Amino acid sequence: MISIIIPVHDGEATIAHCLQSIMDSSFKDYEVIVVDDGSCDSTIDIVKTFTCQLYSLETAKGAATARNFGASRAKGKILFFTDSDIIIKRDTLEKVCDVLTATSEYQAVIVPIQNIPGSLISFPGSKIIAIILLIKNHTKKRSHSGLDAAPYIVMFF
Repeated sequence: MISIIIPVHDGEATIAHCLQSIMDSSFKDYEVIVVDDGSCDSTIDIVKTFTCQLYSLETAKGAATARNFGASRAKGKILFFTDSDIIIKRDTLEKVCDVLTATSEYQAVIVPIQNIPGSLISFPGSKIIAIILLIKNHTKKRSHSGLDAAPYIVMFF
């Protein structure tokens, strides 16, 4: 299972598109964890219209805190971090899962946004796309960070 973790702060303009792209994915073995970081707009109401876990931080603590909070609630073997303004393509989750489960050679997939063809994600109305960089797994030992149950990490930024 993939745990998709989305920190969001005042994301009413983009969160529905982000969540809908996940719901439309061809890969269905996932959970979605949205961590609202003290939004003052209608973000929470929008998120509640989707099938996902919603957690709300009382005050804004930043995306890193929201990501860590979401990771602590995750049940998946793969942690997939994305932002609320990202729209994944229909086969993104499947491709990520295939890469990470095909071999233990890789531990992480980092996806920087660049203007390069062959993307796994896109932004509506733009030409910004993404590439994948694979991080080699240099250790089989898990850390004591609380992420022991999730040996793979995926980040879109």
